[in-house]
This record gives sequence, structure tokens and C-alpha cells, in this order.
Amino acid sequence: MTELCEVVITAPDPGWLKDFSRKLIEQRLCASAHNFAPVQSIYRWRGEIYERTEGRVSLHTRRDRVAEIVALANQEHPFEVPGISTRAIADGNPDYLAWIAEETAPEERPYSQRQRPLALTILNRSSVESVCHGYRAVPGDGRRGRVRPGSPGELTRYLPFELAGDVLEMTGAVPERMRALPSRVGMYFVLAMTQRRHRHR
Repeated sequence: MTELCEVVITAPDPGWLKDFSRKLIEQRLCASAHNFAPVQSIYRWRGEIYERTEGRVSLHTRRDRVAEIVALANQEHPFEVPGISTRAIADGNPDYLAWIAEETAPEERPYSQRQRPLALTILNRSSVESVCHGYRAVPGDGRRGRVRPGSPGELTRYLPFELAGDVLEMTGAVPERMRALPSRVGMYFVLAMTQRRHRHR
């Protein structure tokens, strides 16, 4: 049985939140969005207490789509730390719950195509170091950076194989050993070694 939940998001601008909710529905990340405005929020932030008028939206979706909603909100939300929480939907109108599951079902696409948009949303040049645990992009020849130490294969210790190429492409980084030796030189070297073995037989 598909696990469903309600996702609650607040934002200082109700208009922005309404537009954001529509985007989530267009991307099939939620089946419905119920906006409430205005709401009076009182909270403590960095030692000070604030009272503000905000917008609030209640989203109905699958539990396995929450991570994508959070990732998109972290990228676009006006607050540094968006207020996002979930509540499990334990029961309700069976037809309505089935509709939520149907409207938020991910499209059947190859793994790499399904994960790439999320990878590009979550990862950026500033976060690649923490994702790759020791890899870092440094200035190269002005066009690309270098990643050191290690090789692309080591990236798969920390993220799926299909996403390793996306990380390198997105950050404009390449392994140091690959950048230091042009591909055509490596090809010629392999061909030369092949001919060398044939001459000694």
C-alpha cells in the first residue's frame, strides 16, 4: 500500500507560496495544495522572537516524494531554513487516497533520467565537497577545475554510480589524472603498448 502524507510549508509571501504550490503540482510532486493566508506566526530565530503574517499550504502527496519537495523548497524558498513538516495520512476516503497516489506516481523512466533532475537540484559547486567527502573543485586552466584526490570510481562510495558523472559535469571538475593527460595521448599510448606486445611475440 502506498504511504501518503500531508506536507505543510509556510512562507513570508503568500503569493510566492501559491505559485510554488502550483509548480509542485505541475511536476506531480503533490496531488493538491490547500493555501491559507494570512496566518499569524510566532517563532524564535537566532535568539530573537518574531511575530509575522505568513502564508501556509497543506500538500497531499506520497511519502516518497517528500525529499524532492524539500530539495526544491531549499533551492527557491525565501527563508534560509524553510518551515516544512509532514504528517502521515492514516485513513480517509479510499477513492480520494487512491487519487493522491495516482496523481503523484513517478513517471516510468530510466534510473539515470529519473535521478538527474534531483541531483542537479541538490548538488552545486559549494556542496560537492561535502557530498564527495574529500573531493574538491579547484581552479584549473580557466575552463574547468580539477577534483583531487581520487578518481570517478571513488565517488560511487558516496552516491549512486549514475550520478557520479552529473556531479563532475555540474561542478566543471574532472579527476586530476584525467585532466593532466589529454584523451588522445592516452589513446596513442594504449595503441603503442599493443604494438609493443605484438613485436615481442
